[in-house]
Amino acid sequence: MASCINFIYFVSVFQRLPQRGSIGPRFFDSLANSSLLKRCKKKLVNLADFHHNASKRATASAQHSPDTPSDDTDSHSASDDEAVTEQGEGPALEKTKFQTSAEFHQRLVKLYQTFILWIDEPRLHEASLYLPALPPQYDADKLLKILHNEQTIWSEFIDVDRIEYENAQFVSLWVKESKATHYGDLRRPSLLCEPDPDTIESRIMSRLNHYEEPKEAPGIVASKAPVPEITMETLNNSNAMLGELDCDLKTLVEYAGLFNNREANHIAVDCNFMDILPDLYYHKPVEVSLQIPCKSNFNPNHVCGGPATTILRYREMTLNSINARKIDENREEYKQLIQDSMSPPPMAVCSGAVHLENAITALIQCVRDKSLEERKRLPAYQTGVELFYNLAAESDDDIRHYPPTRQFFSTCLEILGQEFIRDAPEQSTTLLSVLLEKPVLAGQLAQNFVPNACSESFADMYDQVARLPPEESDLAFMLLTKFDVTKWLKESKPTLSLRSKLAISIGSALCRCGKKPAEKILMLFEMYRSHLQLILMYQFPDHYGDVLRILLQGSEKSQMSADCWNDLLKSLGCTYNRHEGADMDQQRIKCLIQTQSLLSKDQIKETIEWLTTYFSKLRVSSVDVARFGLYANWRPYIKPLSNFLGFLSQTYIVKEAERVISIGIGIEQAIDQLWSVTCELFTPWIVTIETLTTTGSQLVSPWLEGDSCLATDMVALFTESVMCLQVQFKDILPHYTRDALSLFWPYYVNVLSHKGVVDHILRVYHARFIVLPWAQFYPRLDAVELMLKLHEESSGSCFIFLGCIFPQMNWVEIVEHYARNETPEVASRLHVALLLLCIMFAKEKTLITTNVEMQTLLSKAESFQWAYVDSNSFENIIQWQLNHCDPDSVLSQRRGMEDRGLSLLRAAGGFGQDITISADTPRKRCMYIRCVVQMICKCSHSKEIKTESFKMAITDLMHDIESTACAAVDTNAMVPELIDMLVEVLNLLNNCAPSGRAIEIVERTVIEWIGSNPSSVLILPCITAACRTLASLTHMAIMVEACMDAYFNSGLDLSQFGGWSGILEKLQVPQLTHEEFLEECMKTGSYLTLYTYILQQLPACQSLNDELKVLSKLVNWTLAAKPGQDSESKLLLWWAKAMELCVRQVNFGAPHQYVIKALNTLAPTLNTMGEDKASAGLLGAIGLGRRSALSLRFRLVCRSFLSFILAQIPGNSFLRTQPHAPAAISKRHRAPLPNQPDVYPTPRALQALASLEALHNNKQYAGLRDSAYLASAFVSDPANSLKDATKLIALLANNLYPDKHYLAILRTELYK
Repeated sequence: MASCINFIYFVSVFQRLPQRGSIGPRFFDSLANSSLLKRCKKKLVNLADFHHNASKRATASAQHSPDTPSDDTDSHSASDDEAVTEQGEGPALEKTKFQTSAEFHQRLVKLYQTFILWIDEPRLHEASLYLPALPPQYDADKLLKILHNEQTIWSEFIDVDRIEYENAQFVSLWVKESKATHYGDLRRPSLLCEPDPDTIESRIMSRLNHYEEPKEAPGIVASKAPVPEITMETLNNSNAMLGELDCDLKTLVEYAGLFNNREANHIAVDCNFMDILPDLYYHKPVEVSLQIPCKSNFNPNHVCGGPATTILRYREMTLNSINARKIDENREEYKQLIQDSMSPPPMAVCSGAVHLENAITALIQCVRDKSLEERKRLPAYQTGVELFYNLAAESDDDIRHYPPTRQFFSTCLEILGQEFIRDAPEQSTTLLSVLLEKPVLAGQLAQNFVPNACSESFADMYDQVARLPPEESDLAFMLLTKFDVTKWLKESKPTLSLRSKLAISIGSALCRCGKKPAEKILMLFEMYRSHLQLILMYQFPDHYGDVLRILLQGSEKSQMSADCWNDLLKSLGCTYNRHEGADMDQQRIKCLIQTQSLLSKDQIKETIEWLTTYFSKLRVSSVDVARFGLYANWRPYIKPLSNFLGFLSQTYIVKEAERVISIGIGIEQAIDQLWSVTCELFTPWIVTIETLTTTGSQLVSPWLEGDSCLATDMVALFTESVMCLQVQFKDILPHYTRDALSLFWPYYVNVLSHKGVVDHILRVYHARFIVLPWAQFYPRLDAVELMLKLHEESSGSCFIFLGCIFPQMNWVEIVEHYARNETPEVASRLHVALLLLCIMFAKEKTLITTNVEMQTLLSKAESFQWAYVDSNSFENIIQWQLNHCDPDSVLSQRRGMEDRGLSLLRAAGGFGQDITISADTPRKRCMYIRCVVQMICKCSHSKEIKTESFKMAITDLMHDIESTACAAVDTNAMVPELIDMLVEVLNLLNNCAPSGRAIEIVERTVIEWIGSNPSSVLILPCITAACRTLASLTHMAIMVEACMDAYFNSGLDLSQFGGWSGILEKLQVPQLTHEEFLEECMKTGSYLTLYTYILQQLPACQSLNDELKVLSKLVNWTLAAKPGQDSESKLLLWWAKAMELCVRQVNFGAPHQYVIKALNTLAPTLNTMGEDKASAGLLGAIGLGRRSALSLRFRLVCRSFLSFILAQIPGNSFLRTQPHAPAAISKRHRAPLPNQPDVYPTPRALQALASLEALHNNKQYAGLRDSAYLASAFVSDPANSLKDATKLIALLANNLYPDKHYLAILRTELYK
């Protein structure tokens, strides 16, 4: 058997997994199984050793006695041989012990050794094993069979000889035993004969004679029946029946109580045992003295001084004898309780149960097979009813706890109830009272409760059940399952009052469940809901008002669940879906509401009126409600209630609109009526009201900020109702008539958004109202004016809301309609209001930056017909802009988002293309310019604003003025208007902050613009504007000079008086500060301005003295002038005019001394200006003076003019005024004349000429050499006299300053 077991073992170990090898190593990897492998190997080693030793013994025995049995061979005993021989039954069988051959043992040794190798070699379990490569001792053939799970028998390892031997022995033994039995029967034939009957009988009788004599039989005693019989009299008398069974019931109750006491004692004993058991042992401190002898393992001769004494202290577990005794007593008591509990019940208990069962059986037999009416007439029927209720009364806690009595009583009650209670309608009320008094019997008695059998008491019984407290919800649910309301309504057809009573009971029950029913009463709550729905839908709408009133009253007290409202909506067909923000198609609304509603139009109207009255009174019913709003108490119901209100209002709107539209009469009245109904319905929920307090009137909000999310639903439904009303009458009435939006807007402004409405209320309004179809709103003038009122009297968020909806309206069409169909006064009022609104919107940066539609509208608004806006209204709008808008908005880039307001004002003021010009346009333009200027001035006082940003705004103003002038048909006619506008612009220099760089930036910007636009028509008007408006003479001088510079660089036709005639008309020198102005012109280098002043003064001269004064001014100005390279050429105008005045003095007979004095005064200055380096000071004296800042050509002009005027003064009293006059400075006449010895060129004149001629070879003047030759030739020409001085200046101006157009007036001298 060992080889078979090992075969099975290796088949399991070498079982292969696909591509993963054997499972055996995995089994032995765990610590729990690793020892098994060692035991298997050890067992195989022992088997191999055993068979190896057996092989040796077999070989030795065969060698010792090959033909003789071994010593241990058994033979039959002599007695057995003799016994067999005596019988004569053939030869005796020789029984010897079988000896297994040595070859068989050697085969097994080899097998077990192979098994050991298989265990030791783990590689045999690998999936990549190659069997032919194994050594012979691994026996690859057998291993292959193991791997293939071949179940063939290895017959070479079965000892067949032993099996044959043992079979022969068994056959021999069987033959021996069978023969011995056969031979024995033959030797005892008497045993096969039948016995003698007489002998048997005699033996029996003799045996019986040895017993005692039998006694007489006992007498018959009548026994009492263990269970009394139930008589008919007892069955017909309920009191007798109950009296007879009373003892039995008491016995059952007492025995059940006894069982419960035993159980309680058992529990107490076990608890006491558990309490004592932890203290059965305790830790006892123990102290032991231990002697430790001394012995050295290294030094045998060491002598110990004595053992060491060590004290061991520890705590020993010790039995607590007292607790042990208590536990023994406890267990004895436990055993006694077990023994008592396992004892059978007394006979009285069994007989009492049987007696009660017999009584019930007898009662049933009396009434069975009879109709209900017949049963009720039988006394036994009443006895059964009384017995039923008596058993229910006796069924206490002990009876129900003891399983046998519980089962027995349950069975009895079930049988009695089925026969006597269930089919009796009059028993329903009594049974319900029993159930309510003893809820624990509900499971046994409720099956007999049939409330539908008693139709009249149905509602009363339902009310009793519904009044059960929440802790008895299971009983209530069990009983309510017996109330089939549907069957009661259909079959009993109760009256309206009964149904209403039931509905009130259900409503009270729902209120007791609470607004959030607990999980344990959830099923009961669901049943109440379903019953209320059945009442509602039965003969609808009989109980519609009752149910609605129940819901409202319960919700007002916060006792009703919101699911009940959802049930109402579902029952009415109000599967309401929001259309907020969607396109509410008219047909879609009809299909959605009209086809699903159970309510007629009149019923809906009545409901709306009733709800309006209810909530309106509730809103002001108390101070707390008025202060905190309805949402505080109605929070759980807002969602379904808002849907209900929306359903009612929109359904009513759809049905009423359909009726009115079909008849086509009274549409506007219908719209008003529908609007009034809708507003009144939602007013208690969304409108801020005014209440009276001890301190006066006070505004109270419809909801608190924490209730905003709830109010959102209500406001959303109101919004959808307005939208529904708008959609229903869309395209029915023409625009600008009464529609929902035209009614809503005054309601919003006057009722919803007036002062005192808090922000959290407005946020909810605006979030919902923005989805209304404002594109369909065509406001009348009063509506537009209400928009202005909204800004003045409401919160800023209201105006932001208006800004969100404002661009949705088709203002292009609206404006065209008023311009085309209304009177000019109405159109003007509309445009004024619209312009102010747009300006107000442009002020709101957040609105402009986030609302693309508003940006688009403001852009379109620039093309509106703003000519309707009169100047007074425009001035008011400008003033509003200045008072309310941030001044830095003017600094934004043109057409920037923050500049929309100014852009619109610009268009309304008359700037831009395709502008309609009116009589007020010039004034409006000036107002606009003034507005921008004042805003820039305000910015100049702010330190946070960079003054560099002023440039763009100022440049835009100048371009606007220029474009206006260019667009005019008659530019000359616009000059006064241009001057007025430029006056406003130049007021910047008067009103900007004096500190900082604001004035500098403004001045520079204007000058740069003038310089970059020389051809502009604003140049000459700007001169007049500067003279009129600038308070600073410095700014005036600079501005006028810049305009003149630009004017002469414009490239215009300057043939008429060199272009100076226009300038002479525009320059207006201030009279009160005449001299100061001239001084500022000198300081600022405004030489053209001074020249213009001279031109203006000359016509006023009445005498030579007056002209001499002008000449003196020119000379003095030259002496004081400090020109630069950009202004040096302007001095040529002075000198030319001075020479002209000198010639006039000579021509009109003035003394030459005045002219000579003026020329001599002028000469040093010319000499200084003509030097290449400064000669003043010590460094100038030694030739190291500072290089001249003047240009080479101007120095050439100075030297030429100096040389010429000195050549015309040969003496202190002589002046060359005629051609070829004496003392010419020519080379031929440089010596004095013989006839005039005192008249000759002065050394200064000669020196000046020499200095001029020295320029011919000066490298610096190489580019001006031709002009130098020309000048020296002109000076040396004796034909030239003082009268030719202007010609010289003109010649030099023409050659050296051809780009200076203001010198064109001098060039006319060349053509004389």
